Amino acid sequence: MSITGVSAREFVRTTELPPTSRGIGVAEPPLAFDPVKDQAVVLGPQIFSFVQGVTTERRDMISTSALFASLAADAATQRIKSEAWYSAYANALTNLGWVAQESTRRRFDREHTGLKVHEAVIEFIGSLGVGGPALVIITAALKAMQKVDDSKPWITLFDRETRSEDITGFQIGLVEQKAEGDFQVKLVSFSLTLARTNTQVLFADFATTGVHMDSTGSTLTVSDTVLAHAMPALKERLQAYVASYVREVTLLPPPPLP
Repeated sequence: MSITGVSAREFVRTTELPPTSRGIGVAEPPLAFDPVKDQAVVLGPQIFSFVQGVTTERRDMISTSALFASLAADAATQRIKSEAWYSAYANALTNLGWVAQESTRRRFDREHTGLKVHEAVIEFIGSLGVGGPALVIITAALKAMQKVDDSKPWITLFDRETRSEDITGFQIGLVEQKAEGDFQVKLVSFSLTLARTNTQVLFADFATTGVHMDSTGSTLTVSDTVLAHAMPALKERLQAYVASYVREVTLLPPPPLP
């Protein structure tokens, strides 16, 4: 079936989403996208990074559609099986105008090395060919998340989504503005199985917990026309979810020049 603005809007209107109550009430100002700065955003169990030059409209469209796809996958599968969750997530993105160009799968197993899970995630992303400013931003975001405690709203949000022994739905999206104007996203999906449960699982040390990690790295293009047509419906459906699922990560300042 050809994906059009009309079909995307109908998909948004008819897709089931999970209950809105998530158990944390946080009063924070609405997220403000800024095209002249690097930003990292937590969307439930996902982290998306945007480099300078990505427009406000595109940051908003990517964040909104990725959050919707994550919620749609939650409702469809209850995260019982990772493959089913990722299939539902990918299907939702496709119906919103995302098109996969290429995909690579990798597997990672390691125990008792002293390496932390988030460091292995960064290693994975680099091995999939992601580099430059996008990798710098996501690395800074993960390091910033590691340094805050559970009382911080967005780490509470993310930790709530990544606390079990089997983590499904952990995504990292890297969005860059290409010189020729193309709208391209590098999306890295992770499924982690840990030997023991740990709070702030993403920052657990392999010296105390072994890890098995499957990863799929995909390059996708996004149809501005299709997604823009669906945005009013997306905003309406997600209005009750945004305050509980979306936060900006405050990036640490870069180290001083030598």
